[in-house]
Amino acid sequence: AQESKYLLVQRLPAIDGAIEELLAQLKRYGGTVRQVTRLDNYQSKETEAFVQTILLQFEQIDQARRCKFYFDDRNFLGSILHICYAPECETVDDVREKLRQRQRIVHRKAQLN
Repeated sequence: AQESKYLLVQRLPAIDGAIEELLAQLKRYGGTVRQVTRLDNYQSKETEAFVQTILLQFEQIDQARRCKFYFDDRNFLGSILHICYAPECETVDDVREKLRQRQRIVHRKAQLN
């Protein structure tokens, strides 16, 4: 239930071109980013100087899952990224879609067994 097609990317270096470089690397792993939102007023325990937080919306949950797997706690332009799901950004339609997708997966696995 916590997985989402919305990801918070924290500790992204606040330098020119960092977001574009991240998006280019995500594209290599098959991630289609629908929307990028820079969160200027985002405050967390890990807020540091010279880093920024962005919110990414992917086409599918699988793409967000892959992005989190490959980029969470990895060095990116001299900073260790922290990536987490953001289910609080989902709409009711997003939740319905997520539940339908989960039902299809469970049904397919049940048929295999």
